[in-house]
Amino acid sequence: MNITNYDYWKEIREIASDLIKDIREENPGFNDDDLLDECHDRLYKIIDSHQWVIYYGYNLSVLEHSDNREFMVEHFGADDTAQVLKEKGINGLHSFLSYWAMFADTLDQFGVLMNQESVA
Repeated sequence: MNITNYDYWKEIREIASDLIKDIREENPGFNDDDLLDECHDRLYKIIDSHQWVIYYGYNLSVLEHSDNREFMVEHFGADDTAQVLKEKGINGLHSFLSYWAMFADTLDQFGVLMNQESVA
């Protein structure tokens, strides 16, 4: 299963955009910090249930296109990464790496969209 770079970033932008829209509609009084906190909370669930994380066949494509493919190693360290490999095997490691890569890419895109809103 192959994901193009275009499709990957389109999906990331859509997740971030939909998240902003949903949170703003549900919480019209939220300031940017509240919005970011709520995004963070919801994003865990959204990415955790995304097919590109769940299905191993997509994991390497996610890592190929992500700007944050090293996020898990950088934020949790080599020991935690090695532990995932030991407990979950190579497919499990790819899934974890994909999860954190998509999470970080979407959070980055969320910031880009927030900046565009503040400029507009």
